[in-house]
Amino acid sequence: MKKFKKVFAVILSLAMVLGMSVTSFAADGPKAITISGITKESDTNKIKVLAYKIINYDPVGKYVPVVKDSIDVDANGQLTPTGENIQALFYEHLSELGDPVEIIDYTETDKEYTYTFAPQEAGSWMIVVNGATQYVYNPAIVSVSQTPEGLDYGTLNLAEDTFDDEVYFKKSPIPFEKTAVTPDVNGVQYGDIIEFNIKTTIPSYPLSQTDLVFKISDTLTGLKLVVDEGHRPSIVLTGDVTEGDQDFANGQLSAIQNEGEKFTVDLSNDDFLHANRGKGITLTYWGKVTSDAKLTVDELNNTASLEYSTHDGTASDSDETWHYTFGIDSTITGTTENWSASGEFFKVDEKGNVQYVEGEKKFETTEGETLEGAEFQLHIGSADGELFTDASGRSTFATTEDGRLEINGLDSDITYYLVETKAPTGYTINSTPVKVTFEAEYAEDGKLSSYVVKMDDKVAAEYTYDAGTTVGEGKVTVNEEVLNPFNFKNTKLASLPSTGGIGTTIFTIGGCAIMIIAAALFFASRRKSAK
Repeated sequence: MKKFKKVFAVILSLAMVLGMSVTSFAADGPKAITISGITKESDTNKIKVLAYKIINYDPVGKYVPVVKDSIDVDANGQLTPTGENIQALFYEHLSELGDPVEIIDYTETDKEYTYTFAPQEAGSWMIVVNGATQYVYNPAIVSVSQTPEGLDYGTLNLAEDTFDDEVYFKKSPIPFEKTAVTPDVNGVQYGDIIEFNIKTTIPSYPLSQTDLVFKISDTLTGLKLVVDEGHRPSIVLTGDVTEGDQDFANGQLSAIQNEGEKFTVDLSNDDFLHANRGKGITLTYWGKVTSDAKLTVDELNNTASLEYSTHDGTASDSDETWHYTFGIDSTITGTTENWSASGEFFKVDEKGNVQYVEGEKKFETTEGETLEGAEFQLHIGSADGELFTDASGRSTFATTEDGRLEINGLDSDITYYLVETKAPTGYTINSTPVKVTFEAEYAEDGKLSSYVVKMDDKVAAEYTYDAGTTVGEGKVTVNEEVLNPFNFKNTKLASLPSTGGIGTTIFTIGGCAIMIIAAALFFASRRKSAK
């Protein structure tokens, strides 16, 4: 009996030690589910993290699905949720899962939020993030397991974790990108036709969500839509698309009208969006450069936008492309003070010389004079190449009374040649072609940063361009050290010598003299006879 008591005491001591160690172990483990990877947004209050229970742990120690037959079972009878199971629960059976628990406890860093959820029971939860505008958070799962030591809380990183051999990603942006497919279109010329693409993806919406919104829009500046036999707008969806869905999408393209300056392709149809969730969309259309804004730098801003439903509201995104036209001696854009024209080209006589006056921000003729009425044509690529025609239909351009020559709507990727076709009155024509180029520098996003105007490979002017924060408020900064106007000289016609016969003047004078002498003799003779 004594031995039994001793053995029992040892067993009890061991049990107590083990119990203490188990308690200690449980105390060291996590006490809550952690959910990280939610991108920080300006309005935190709009984001809601909801937990829908999808697997219960019953009193007899068995895991069972909340919705019958909604979770796959392996050969050993164990529940093995798959990506397809989770998507089906979210898209088709959300209302059967009951009311979710809203997770409200979170911490934040500069870039993201981490939420904590501390259920006191085992099971699995489907995590749904509502209200986010920068990303769509696809449904994900996290579990609390029952172990001999107590509850084991799982973790979930919505930015990195994948599930079931990457059946789906937890977090993904709604891509929205607008690009100019036509190459070399940072600088454009009047009349150019540019091909544009908009690419995006249809979000994944549950079947229970209705009245969905999905609209693609574009508003053009200095451009007009082109719709003709060679430029037919199209909309292409990735993957298999039913004929009915493709017909519906094609029918919305009627919003893109020839000569229009904006459009909205409205794909807000529940059946269409549910059937094509997760599919990519490519919208193709064309615009023609029509700007005649009389600017040295004309920023043609093309702003496309997407309005779409989130899981519990609407959000929007936008993307822009920038295209610029240039000009010879045009009105300068932006808010640079006391500038009415850029002043790269002046027509002067053989003695003329135009200079930039620093401090006064103006040009003046130091010798000779500027000439009005010289006519020029601008050839593309060579001195006898195709004629450039501007937005008003002109292909011949004349100098003004102060010798300026203004031509707008030119491209930084093209070499032009100015050729004089008519000299000012009293001057000989100057048949020397003038090579004209615009050397522009663009930032990675396509915005103009600086440009140089060259005449016959000589710098006629240099500018830096700041697009500012608002379209149309760009600023041009003039480099006064290199602003050297190009003086195109004409020579006066020489005086013509008198030529031909002496005419009738001498005979008229002689005749008059003879008549005067005859009259004098006649009166003298009468006076003599009278005496």
